[in-house]
Amino acid sequence: MFKILISLLALNASIAFAHEPIQNQNNIIQYSVEAQIIFRPWSKKEFGEVIGTERLTIITTPDKKSDIIILYNNPSSSEGKTETYRPDPDSTIIWRLVSEEQDKSIVKQPGGAFHIHELISGEDGGSRILRFRLRNPSP
Repeated sequence: MFKILISLLALNASIAFAHEPIQNQNNIIQYSVEAQIIFRPWSKKEFGEVIGTERLTIITTPDKKSDIIILYNNPSSSEGKTETYRPDPDSTIIWRLVSEEQDKSIVKQPGGAFHIHELISGEDGGSRILRFRLRNPSP
């Protein structure tokens, strides 16, 4: 699996953003999506306001029962960030970030949307959500 991920990361670096999902021979799909950034301060009970967008590359299997890899594409810098999420053994709709420093999760929403949920600590903190949809791959 590690060799496949390294190959996919190298492939991602050489491919311009595609509007259609890319499916390779190993049954792994790469999506390029625009995610809405939503922030909800601690003081509010509503869902939150859209404060921007972010371009993401998502690598997963068609059934989404395996790891989900998120590549954050920041065009203003040469550095990118990669996160790996593993399926929660107690749920079919939650993937947890593989990290000891951060507590983030992906939650599948009704209607095919996904949320990456993160709590921001501090007085000015709150809940930060990246909301995106994955389109079905072409046959």
